[in-house]
Amino acid sequence: AIREGVSKRTLYNHHPSKEELFRSLVSEMSQRIVLSATFSYSPTVPLETQLLQFVGEARRLISKVQTLRLARAVLAEHIRHPERVEPILQNYWRNEYGFVSWAESACADGRMHGDAIRIGHAMSSIMRAQIFWPTLLGRDTHAPEFDRDIAEAVAMFLNYYGRERAT
Repeated sequence: AIREGVSKRTLYNHHPSKEELFRSLVSEMSQRIVLSATFSYSPTVPLETQLLQFVGEARRLISKVQTLRLARAVLAEHIRHPERVEPILQNYWRNEYGFVSWAESACADGRMHGDAIRIGHAMSSIMRAQIFWPTLLGRDTHAPEFDRDIAEAVAMFLNYYGRERAT
């Protein structure tokens, strides 16, 4: 309320309860992620190029001040009341913000192997470890070693899940 220059009363006129306000915040954060980090599979573009582009978009998104503030607020509420947060985030986590669809397409095209949901969880874990947590904790994620670390993580991911296109 203070940041937006409105009173708490004005804020709660739009959101009848703290829970509704929180749902709105989580929804906004999730929509930002979906809009900027979701991508479509391309059979003609190397997988590494597609993944590095996806990771780069996620990195740019989480680096934005508003997104970072929102993520910290959601995380703080998750720590205090996980029962409020889990049901709201389940829809987004289930599909890993669109990554599972990409993995399904890559598997159907013969360029990756494995269960698309597990592949999505693996990539999500890599992104949390390499991008989300370091950024949330205030580390300099624009240093050259972060680019190298991300490229290595993507290469390891592709070494495990990727395969040559069947001819």
